[in-house]
Amino acid sequence: MGQLTERFDLILGCIDSKFPNGLPKEALQSTPDTNTDKVLENLDPATAKFFQRELKFAGGLRSHDLARFLNSPATDTINIMPEGRAAPLHGKSTKFEYEPLDYSTDASRLVVLRRGQRDDEIKCNLVPLPLSVLEAPDDKTIEISRYEALSYVWGPQKDPFLIDIDSQDFPIGRNLYSALIHLRLEGEDRLLWIDAICINQDDIQERNWQVSRMGLIYRSALQTVAWLGPATWGSDMACLAIQAFQKIKEGNAGILEPEQRSLNTSLFGSDDNSSPPSDVDESLIHIIWDQFDQLFERAFFSRSWIVQEIVLARHVTVYCGSISFSYGMLVLAFTAATELRKSLGFSAYTPLKTGFTKFFTFFTLCLQLRDTETDFPIFHLASRFGRLLATDPRDKIYSFLSLSSELIQKGTLVDHGFYPNYEKSNLDVHRDFTVFCIQRYNNLDILSRPYKCEQRVVDYESWDIESWAREWPSWVPDWDRRGIKEIQDFRGIDSFGRNVFREFNAAGWWEDVEVTGVGQNGRTIMFAGVEFDKIVAVVDADLYIDPRSVSGGEEQCIMWESFALQVGNTYGETAEEREEAFWRTLVADSDGRGDFAPQEFGKMFRCWRSNEPPSRLAHTETELYKGFVDQLFNTARGRRIFLTERGYLGIGSWEIGTGDSISILKGGKVPIVGRASGLMLEKDVEDEGVKVRKKMVNVYSILGSGGTYVHGLMDGEAVGIVEDEGLDVTGVLYG
Repeated sequence: MGQLTERFDLILGCIDSKFPNGLPKEALQSTPDTNTDKVLENLDPATAKFFQRELKFAGGLRSHDLARFLNSPATDTINIMPEGRAAPLHGKSTKFEYEPLDYSTDASRLVVLRRGQRDDEIKCNLVPLPLSVLEAPDDKTIEISRYEALSYVWGPQKDPFLIDIDSQDFPIGRNLYSALIHLRLEGEDRLLWIDAICINQDDIQERNWQVSRMGLIYRSALQTVAWLGPATWGSDMACLAIQAFQKIKEGNAGILEPEQRSLNTSLFGSDDNSSPPSDVDESLIHIIWDQFDQLFERAFFSRSWIVQEIVLARHVTVYCGSISFSYGMLVLAFTAATELRKSLGFSAYTPLKTGFTKFFTFFTLCLQLRDTETDFPIFHLASRFGRLLATDPRDKIYSFLSLSSELIQKGTLVDHGFYPNYEKSNLDVHRDFTVFCIQRYNNLDILSRPYKCEQRVVDYESWDIESWAREWPSWVPDWDRRGIKEIQDFRGIDSFGRNVFREFNAAGWWEDVEVTGVGQNGRTIMFAGVEFDKIVAVVDADLYIDPRSVSGGEEQCIMWESFALQVGNTYGETAEEREEAFWRTLVADSDGRGDFAPQEFGKMFRCWRSNEPPSRLAHTETELYKGFVDQLFNTARGRRIFLTERGYLGIGSWEIGTGDSISILKGGKVPIVGRASGLMLEKDVEDEGVKVRKKMVNVYSILGSGGTYVHGLMDGEAVGIVEDEGLDVTGVLYG
């Protein structure tokens, strides 16, 4: 407790010396250093307008003189970095010689971080991590089993430091060097697993072997040490507040200084939910809240690997500079701060604070995997966390292979049948993973994820099959999705079991997926199915950040309805009235809780269309109205309404346009929209397994972002029509 009080007093002393006349209130109104204009440019206009005030206020906080001081590195004796040995600037240093692993007995290696004073050179030894430790992950009776696994950001490897490992020089990055300085103990050695050291990164076979077991390595560790990075004055202030929060939660509030208790209550609230004390400087509270927020903006929370490292851990201790606390306490503090600010009407400046969302998602996934025996398909995880960063893009897949409730609950590594292989190219890994998921899960849901780049129409005069084969196929998802508009997915891939859309089954009794061929160069894939329809007209459906904030009587809504008039007075085989077919299309015939849209949504649509205030409705209808507009938002966001040649209404990705083809594929839960690439390839036509002739077929590019809804075709209706009409279902080719 003494260190907490001492550090707190030191920081307050620095603030007092820098601002002897108190905090300059007018600084909150100064021109922000934060480039809010750049943030706003990356948002759609409605979202940008919604967040503009919060961004301006956040920018003001970041430009405050105190914020500048707090964001600077902490330079006291506890945090200042000792000088290390730098690697040679010119020429190559001697390559580190690893002792080879015996795969029959060894799972990996462990680092013995030798005890030492802060300014001493870092010295380590490597020892084998026996397979037997991973085979009994909860048995901690022997010393070697009580190792800690380090979770950290590699960061730039330029100008590395040299440390001593088994009397050899070993280069490590600055962030890892800082972590070892802070984690080293003075009185005893420390046993750690550190990927950059324990894996021979130059040995591909060993790298494949160890990466396939990394989930089990973290699950078997006594604890995971999460290193957020070196301290700033502000992170020290925020982390000390979390430590004080922990003391209060443990019933030790009485040992805190009054000023600490007052600040802690202002940041996180009190157990009796009272308001923050009035004698605390409001600008200081906002600035410290901002420092707390910035903990989650650190690069640590942007890594792909952190998901399994945190979720699979038995226990997690968070280190930021010299201060540590449990991950569970960070969760409680995060929840308390969020609830307090919400009650006071303050936002978390969402466009700037994406780390909040990531942090909450990690925690939610951890709870779900610990409380259920049902695992999520691997591609659901790759999709949900695809925007996280990985130095090697192949790790956007490999980093999720170990995640399972079986490993968390029983310590058993699940063999999915897909393994890390760093000899393959990034494209080969993503392509193989796509085919693997289609076959393992017997569905085509993965095709509704965004592809890597805009597909181009092939120019036959300059077309070269070898260069074309090296391009990213449209049927292979891009988990990174940079620059691609996010859409609520019709198949619930990103929802982790809480899909707002009902279960669809466009393929009906065509239950099993049939991959009828993958091109020799891996560029094309053919699925059994049929080109069923074609889009003849489209209109944008993506209107508002929230449909509750506007009436339904806007000009665009009139355009929607005039568009829908083209389907006639009754709708296809459903025999629904035109209006009902239209509003059911707008909500994908779903109630927001995974079931069919209720008939009462028709009245709610008319209320919304005529701008009837919800206050005029009965209480039960008010809730129903909210459900309707929420589902309208879920469905229309980022999509376009379309009309087909056969007279169907649908809603699909912002990418679709007139002339695009709608196919029903065997095993597909939703229709697939494709655009002719301009390329045709020769295909064998078989009759009862015997090749009888060849024909030329179109190669389509999938326009899959978020999936496609076609009203009247989502429950197998097209299959009956196809069989009645005797259409060719031998296959549709995608490239």
